[in-house]
Amino acid sequence: MRKSIYKIMVYAVVILCLNACSSELDIENAVRGDISTKATESDYRCVVEITLEEGGTLAAQLGEQAQEVDKLVISGPFDGDDMKTLRALPKLRAIDMTNAKIIGGKPYWEGDNNKTLKNDTIMTNMFGGNNTVIENLEEIILPNTLKGIDSYAFNTSSANVIKMYEGIKWIGRYAFRECNNLTELVFPQSVEIFEEGTCEYCDNLEKVTLPDYMKKIPKGFFLACQKLKEVQFSANLETIGGRAFAECDLLEKINLPATLVSLENAAFQNCDLLNNVVIPQGVTKLPSSCFADCGSLNTITLHDQITTIADHVFSNTALESFVVPPLVKRVEEGTFGYCPLKEIDLGNVEFLGHRIFIGCSTLESITIPATVKELDREAFYLTGFTELVIPEGVEKIGHQLVSDCHSLTSITIPSTITNAGDNLFAECENLNVVYWNTTAALNHSSRKYNPNCLIYLATGNTPVTVGEQNTENIIINGYADRITISSDKGGFFVPQAFTAGKVSYTRTFDFPTYPGEAAGWESISLPFTVQTITHEDGRTLSPFNSEVTNAKPFWLRRLTGDGFENVTAIEANVPYIIAMPNNEQYAPEYNIEGKVTFSASNVDFPITTPELLVKDEGPEYIFCSNFSYLPINSIYYVLNEDTNHRYAGSVFERNLRDAVPFEGYVTNKVGTASSRAFFELFGNKPKTRSFQLLDSKPSIDDM
Repeated sequence: MRKSIYKIMVYAVVILCLNACSSELDIENAVRGDISTKATESDYRCVVEITLEEGGTLAAQLGEQAQEVDKLVISGPFDGDDMKTLRALPKLRAIDMTNAKIIGGKPYWEGDNNKTLKNDTIMTNMFGGNNTVIENLEEIILPNTLKGIDSYAFNTSSANVIKMYEGIKWIGRYAFRECNNLTELVFPQSVEIFEEGTCEYCDNLEKVTLPDYMKKIPKGFFLACQKLKEVQFSANLETIGGRAFAECDLLEKINLPATLVSLENAAFQNCDLLNNVVIPQGVTKLPSSCFADCGSLNTITLHDQITTIADHVFSNTALESFVVPPLVKRVEEGTFGYCPLKEIDLGNVEFLGHRIFIGCSTLESITIPATVKELDREAFYLTGFTELVIPEGVEKIGHQLVSDCHSLTSITIPSTITNAGDNLFAECENLNVVYWNTTAALNHSSRKYNPNCLIYLATGNTPVTVGEQNTENIIINGYADRITISSDKGGFFVPQAFTAGKVSYTRTFDFPTYPGEAAGWESISLPFTVQTITHEDGRTLSPFNSEVTNAKPFWLRRLTGDGFENVTAIEANVPYIIAMPNNEQYAPEYNIEGKVTFSASNVDFPITTPELLVKDEGPEYIFCSNFSYLPINSIYYVLNEDTNHRYAGSVFERNLRDAVPFEGYVTNKVGTASSRAFFELFGNKPKTRSFQLLDSKPSIDDM
């Protein structure tokens, strides 16, 4: 449209009605009050300037212009009726009220007489709410006489510019909430009162200037302003409210002023890019979740006057190291949860809270200071500790203290403990040893931890409940009544020599055997020399040629330089292959299927060392004894269990499955990953011995 200037003048006698904003002609000398309409150099097609001599006259003065005006400049008194008119303008995109003065008393919302204007105040939903016309506003310039902005005044406004003048004294709750097109806000220096949530959920707000005098940023002030990058803090700022900057995804850096004395809960929670924070000297308390979920926060500078670190303060951050200030006495729940911590200095703390290190899988060790008196329940839940020594002086440890610590192999409980929670080691499948130096009761009714774990008690006066056997795997003064070991996940390790009155190991055998075939074999290596072998039905078992009276025979072989050879006994720490007769052509009394227990009495257990475990070298591979749980890899070959392509128990395969405790495994003789996928038990020979006619009784040469 051709840019034109229109002047409309209304004389007392002549009334000329024109649609000036839509005309392409230059029209002059049309008169009607103090109103001018112009097409400007801007993007606006119809700019109307009006001076109101009294409130309630906007509709009359606009006349037919109401349907076309997209920018309106208003001067003079402006009341509730004028606001209703404003809210009905279908094409309005900009409003300049610099020289307008808001007059109170009348309702400003069509159909709701309870919403009335107040003098010099932008009222609730005045430029927000559900009105589609107001929501199309792009630019809003507020009156220079304005004193206050009420709650939700601009809630969900689409404006990308909102200009405020000096003189505004207060701004209510959620005044600019969800103004998603705003990129910058400058608050007047005159504002004395801000309420909570002022700018929350302004998705595109990038920069904000706050008043110099401002002492507190209220709760939720910038909550979820996802593009906020820069905030100019007041030089007099004292308090940052709860969740004031939470979920500000692009906020990378904050310069907290030296005047700051208080941070409230979750003030900076979930600021994804925030990476470096320096806490001013005046701040002595770090509140709940203050920096939680700041995934890039790798540096936090604290001072020695900090006294309080509340729950979850640094959870889910990128902190790799941390030093607890010396005045902090308690570190509360979840403080460092899921941090990639590698080291921590706990200072002089006396209390460590619930799950303070949950998910810290990279934290492999920790030194607990002598000042600690209490460890709360699950304090070290799901950490990466390999060893934990609780020092003398600690008096109380909570339930499931180290539960789900899957790398933990050793824990020491001091004599000063007077109260110990239940099931301290739940799901610690690799825990090999517990040093229990206190008389406080040890109650672990759940056996959901390494069943091979050894518990060293300082005294026989300690009440113990561990699974169903209260005396199982308990060592007192170098003696254990009974040791029971298992191939469930979790290894066997002896750190201090002892003697066991009885020891047993039970395995279920169910592989079929095929006379004349290398099949049905399993491997076995035990930490004691076996004296008796019994089936669950009471039958006595023994290797072929062992000359045990009334025993039912099975095959047992050890690897030599010439291959596997028959042997008659299972010696401590030696790997063997073993097979139980299990074929329908044998008489039922000779078939062995089900649970078999290997046991001995008065066994001396030496300290477990690498040299203790025997490695037998054969023609093609090395057969290794094993008391540990070894995850699947390309180095270890284990006997196959499936029958899809080969008989179960016929070859050693790599990358097949985990190796469990008390089964042997094979490695390549050169000590590196072999290109071979498997090793046959007996070289390239399909049969282990010469074949003979089957009988109802198995023979040593059948396999």
